[in-house]
Amino acid sequence: MTATHSVAGRMPAGIASKPGKWPTLLALLVASALATAEPTRLTEQQAIEFALQRASLRAIESSELSIADSEVLAAGTPANPSLSIGQENTGNGASQTREFTLEIQQTVDLAGKRPLYKAAAEQRAEAKRLAQFAQRAELAAEVRKAHAAALYRKRMEQLQGAWLQRLESAHGVDTKLAKGGEVAGFDRRRLERELQNAQARKALAAGEAERAQAALASLIGQPMAQAGEASGELLPADLPPLAGLLASQQQRDDFSALEASALAFDREKAAASKLRIPDLTIGIGGKRTDSAGQNENGVLLNVSIPIPLFDQGQAAVQRASAGAAATRAEREMKLQRQQAELQALWQQARNQLLTAESYRQQSAPAARQLSRIAEIAYRAGESGILELLDAYRGELDAAITALDYAYQARITRIELDTLAGAKRYE
Repeated sequence: MTATHSVAGRMPAGIASKPGKWPTLLALLVASALATAEPTRLTEQQAIEFALQRASLRAIESSELSIADSEVLAAGTPANPSLSIGQENTGNGASQTREFTLEIQQTVDLAGKRPLYKAAAEQRAEAKRLAQFAQRAELAAEVRKAHAAALYRKRMEQLQGAWLQRLESAHGVDTKLAKGGEVAGFDRRRLERELQNAQARKALAAGEAERAQAALASLIGQPMAQAGEASGELLPADLPPLAGLLASQQQRDDFSALEASALAFDREKAAASKLRIPDLTIGIGGKRTDSAGQNENGVLLNVSIPIPLFDQGQAAVQRASAGAAATRAEREMKLQRQQAELQALWQQARNQLLTAESYRQQSAPAARQLSRIAEIAYRAGESGILELLDAYRGELDAAITALDYAYQARITRIELDTLAGAKRYE
């Protein structure tokens, strides 16, 4: 962050000799600070929780799981029985014969295909549940990036604000000195132009910060006035070992969802292989015959079974087998590709983190030290306002560069965490 250094050492004596004004001003500033409510802070974890608890998201997930559960219910429900009622009239007049039949028919799964189809539906429901976890991880990554962007833009606004305050302080001193003829007109106009540029950059930074905060608020489903201001450290913590990330990646929810889908195809293949054993249909009922004033009652019993002469489930077996093979191949190919990507991303994140930490510890303090040297020279009359502004600008550039490096390291770390899939978002 840019430190604010005073340049009051070259103030005219008449300006600094009014001690009564400063305690009053200090009291007003303290009262104003106390009267201003501290903005609500929004951590990264809080933002994720808000986003995942949105009613619309939960409604979508619940509906998707309900549809999957209905498929399980349908696959495990036996076929309904059928009721048939018939009447047949033969002959004429006194020799007329009437037959009434009442029969209930039920199909019986002799091969045990229904439990296998139900198991396949259960695997697909599990795949849907795991896919939802993977989607939550993607949403969490999006929220984390939005939170990092809001934090980055807010820090950028603060840097530009500190730069503007420093120029306003220098401009105030310069104005007083100009009345005594101690500052050249060119220097004064140069400082005024620099002040105008700083005001414009501060306004632009404030607009970008507000836009980033609004994007975060919309993503987590909170009104902007209630969402809270993004807070936390921008520079990420040390990286976990690469071996642990590669191991956790294999257990990622989207990979598990693909495996569950492959198991569903396996169950369907097992069920299809039993199609050569056809279902049995059993019918039972009663029969009544009225003929020449005599009534006779009997029992109906019939059994029917299709002959699997041509269709023995070959197509269904082939389709399920191909589906399982394709799903597992997709999982393997995706895992291999993303393992290579994870290794490259881990190295990139490591380099960015080392660069950001090194720059923050070395370059930024060096820039602040140059500003102090320039201030001392300015107060001693050994340099002009332009040299001081150059030193200040160098410190600002160093602070912005350090902020940029930290932001880049944060975004890469979020992508690394998402690719590794180390955490499940319930």
